[in-house]
Amino acid sequence: MAHRRQDRSCLLNRDLKLILMKMQYDKEADILVIEFTNGKIVRDISLGWNVNVGMTANGVGEIVVLEAKAAGLFPLELSKELKAA
Repeated sequence: MAHRRQDRSCLLNRDLKLILMKMQYDKEADILVIEFTNGKIVRDISLGWNVNVGMTANGVGEIVVLEAKAAGLFPLELSKELKAA
């Protein structure tokens, strides 16, 4: 991943616990990786040809999106409703 862009963000889960996530985007390969934990991936689930979810023993560990920009999934943008809130 030569031209990588990295961002760190936070989310709250159902129990209102803070979850740190790391996003990496490879511009040359058009691959978006969203990492929720650095735990060992024990199972992969394919959600179509370009989206893969890596599962850890505790839940979702990462999401990988191939051709993210081409699919309109990167850059991430807030909807008009969220921007107005």
